[in-house]
Amino acid sequence: MGRYTRNGRRGTLCDWLVGWIDHSQCSAARLSQVDNMVMSIGWNPQYQNEKKTLEVHLLRKFDKDFYGSMMDVLILGFIRPMSAFNSLDELRAAIASDIAFAGKELEQCDKQALSQRFFP
Repeated sequence: MGRYTRNGRRGTLCDWLVGWIDHSQCSAARLSQVDNMVMSIGWNPQYQNEKKTLEVHLLRKFDKDFYGSMMDVLILGFIRPMSAFNSLDELRAAIASDIAFAGKELEQCDKQALSQRFFP
């Protein structure tokens, strides 16, 4: 797992993030396309995971799932740190808020230029 620097501190990445995903190599997509996504990296304290995971959520809906597929990810920004919630409803509300935030933030990015640079 990579390292990052935030607020001058160096540490292991365990956060909710916003960015793009290139799923052109994924047979389920059958498209050469870059899509908006949110992702989490960490131990998922809500479920007390013992292994660090990376979970990607595409903002566009598809008829098929992408589990087990190889995809390229470009992280563009930070949403919030991972945390446990008092209930599953609180967790769902936080994820819905993350998705809404990501959609607005990604609208402001130059998707074409960055896609060409990082997903040639």
